[in-house]
Amino acid sequence: MTSANRIEVIVDVDSLAMYSSGNIVGDIFITEKMNSFPDQYWFDFPIIILGWWNRAVERLSKAKIGSTEILYFMDGPFRVNAAKIENKKVKLSFLKYDRVEVFTSIVDMAYLIEQLLNASRKLIRKINNKGWSSEDIEELRRSAKNLKELAL
Repeated sequence: MTSANRIEVIVDVDSLAMYSSGNIVGDIFITEKMNSFPDQYWFDFPIIILGWWNRAVERLSKAKIGSTEILYFMDGPFRVNAAKIENKKVKLSFLKYDRVEVFTSIVDMAYLIEQLLNASRKLIRKINNKGWSSEDIEELRRSAKNLKELAL
């Protein structure tokens, strides 16, 4: 099923916790209408994931029509294939086990960038408040900064 409804990238900053290894975990998922992917309150590594997604969407925004990028989750067999179908449109295919399409959504590139930036900013604010630091956090900051430059 393909939908033109808007997606939302959700990071629950109140769920964040730092493991003794320094890795930060918490809830991260994408909603679209009545769908949550991979699941509502999906527990994963939001700092690493958002860094990856920001970089992937940055590359896709500069790529030619027909190009694709994969938005990975760290845990579970879930990913989102992002395909540039028009200069300013992206088709998102939400996949389980790399082949089973759960749903699809077509979004404006600018809107997708805005969603990633909103989630990244929210996460960075919470990280700053907690005083956490790591290379993954620095990568998230860099990737968000680069994505922001595309949005200007």
